[in-house]
Amino acid sequence: SRTYNLSANRRSLQQVLTAANGVSAPLRDIHQSIKELVTGEQSETAGVVHVGQLETFRDEVEWIADEIANAKPKRWNEVAILLREKKNTGYFVEALERRGIPVQVVSPDALVNLPEVREVVSYLQVISDPCANAALARILMGPRWRIGTRDMALLGKHARYLVHKDDDDDAPIDVVLDRIIADVDKSERVSLLDALEDVATQSKFGYSPEARARMEHLATMLRTMRRHAGESAVDVIARVIRTTGIGVEALARHASEGGVRFDRLAALLDLAGDYRNLEGDSSLSAFLAFIRDSERFSQLPDTEVVINDDAVVVMTVHQSKGLEFPIVAIPNLTAGVFPGKPKGGHWPDRAELLPIKLMGKKLDDPLTAFPPVDGPRAKDYTAHKNLVSSLHLLDERRLAYVAITRAKHLVIASSSWWGPSQKKTRGASEFLTALHEHATVIGPWVEEPEEGATNPSLGVTDYLQWPAPIDADLQTQLEEQARLVNRFRDGSEQADQIDELRGPDLQKAMDWDKDIAVLLEQVELAQATTREVRLPRALTASQTMSFVSDQESFLKSLVRPMPRKPSAVASRGTAFHAWVEDFFGQRPLIDPETLPGSGDSEIYDDKHLDALKQAFESGLFAERMPTELEEPFALVAGGHTLRGRIDAIFRGSLADPQAAERWTVVDWKTGAPGSADELQLSIYRLAVADIKGVPPEQIDVAFYYAAAELLYTAV
Repeated sequence: SRTYNLSANRRSLQQVLTAANGVSAPLRDIHQSIKELVTGEQSETAGVVHVGQLETFRDEVEWIADEIANAKPKRWNEVAILLREKKNTGYFVEALERRGIPVQVVSPDALVNLPEVREVVSYLQVISDPCANAALARILMGPRWRIGTRDMALLGKHARYLVHKDDDDDAPIDVVLDRIIADVDKSERVSLLDALEDVATQSKFGYSPEARARMEHLATMLRTMRRHAGESAVDVIARVIRTTGIGVEALARHASEGGVRFDRLAALLDLAGDYRNLEGDSSLSAFLAFIRDSERFSQLPDTEVVINDDAVVVMTVHQSKGLEFPIVAIPNLTAGVFPGKPKGGHWPDRAELLPIKLMGKKLDDPLTAFPPVDGPRAKDYTAHKNLVSSLHLLDERRLAYVAITRAKHLVIASSSWWGPSQKKTRGASEFLTALHEHATVIGPWVEEPEEGATNPSLGVTDYLQWPAPIDADLQTQLEEQARLVNRFRDGSEQADQIDELRGPDLQKAMDWDKDIAVLLEQVELAQATTREVRLPRALTASQTMSFVSDQESFLKSLVRPMPRKPSAVASRGTAFHAWVEDFFGQRPLIDPETLPGSGDSEIYDDKHLDALKQAFESGLFAERMPTELEEPFALVAGGHTLRGRIDAIFRGSLADPQAAERWTVVDWKTGAPGSADELQLSIYRLAVADIKGVPPEQIDVAFYYAAAELLYTAV
């Protein structure tokens, strides 16, 4: 058969494809039918490829961040950083945000290790486990509470004192801290949380006044949140974000960065909301076990990639498949990183990976052994590892080709000689070397360090700061605004100075107050155990009586209206009222939903219906002609409109049909005497008085029970 090559790439410009083809050349040597890609995009430029080799990984991160900042895209979501390893995500996030560039992290397991998300996870661990000392120590020594090492050591001594454990008073602080956060058996571990709860009652340990006040505040906050530990994970996370102020801190940046930081907390909520374990459990403890196992195996399930409107996207190369960006940065094209080494080991090293045929048994007959097989010799093992490595290198090369061809016009690629903690040099991988041959811009290209050189990054502790530092001018402005708020709060600012301070910022704050009030109202409604139901502006007479007799059932019917079940009894009631109209020679056009007699429930069969007709023909109203039949009305009462239809209106009173100034209202009833509600007659009296323009005292009202030929009058 004929072979057709899809050789035109309409995503990338030619220079980007040329560089990608250089990396993938060994693949085409194997698959010779595959042709090099050429661009299908018509452009005045051919694309740009920037490469650089830096001394240290930290230098590489800074260079990548500078390159992205200098590219000046129209929108930041036109830029993607594609990583082979997720563990270094935080370095790129911190470097970009320090330059005021918003960042979106797509990978869930990289997301969990970002500072603001890790802060929330630490609170969750303390809420779930009173012995989560490492998490509590992180909170206490973090940016919110800032408890120093001296007071932390005292808290550790306090915790050991509570369980009557002997302690060495002369032990160095680092030894004390190691003891209290060590990952030992829980039965042997002291609880920092217990000591924190006891700080307010103990004065013997000599805490500093500032530390004592902060610890008491934190203990109160944790006590409040721990009361809700039994709720679902997503509810507890939302409570932590609200109570601790982490959500506010995430938003306390300039608009774009603040929004992205808060989006990370929202992503954690989404992750918890989607989680259920095999037993369907979505509790906090189950979710934390999921996080713990995921960190152990360095893998969380990838979620759907949703690109933010204006943020640099940080993701793995695997997640980028099918996506495209004008600018793509591919850092860490370093030997041993990209391409990396095969993970999982080889079967000669790990028994669980042993092929089934080498286990000495057949699949269909476990008692039948294969003939003895000579074990692999050293050269066979070396050949096996080389073969596996070569196959893995082909997969890595395909992955590198995918990464490069995600870009439209600019590729930024780099490596470094020294990693964050490596003692041996690494340098550029063969992928970066291939890109170097086709690069249009050669950035810094550091030569290999001299033999015997040491990694300058060793011994340097590089913590990612949370909250990230902000501009000094902005810091000064925020502090001044905080002082202004406090002056108005304590009343020291004169009322006549308010007008002088009014301006766009104050007006914006006032608008925020209105938005916050609406949001708080929505939260209260969402958390309420009861629901407020407003009565409709228009009610039928039947609805009014239902509301008076059973409010709860009526309100439930408003919240969730249900269709009426078809009823033969109701149909006979409608038939009786229709027969009465024919009897008097009148048949008005009536809405099917308000058919007269549709609510009657006592005409049990057609024989009973015939008996009613005969009784009516010999009854009180057989010889008396009504002025109106099925008269519609709309009566306004108490701010509501009551609607309905009156069976019959007669001129004159019940006692004197010739009394011209009076009127009589009659409602036909097919049931037993006394089964009707007098409220119906009260509504009808007011309605007819309104229609006729006469006082209600001139209206007689009555139920006529046709079967018993009984007239019931209401006062």
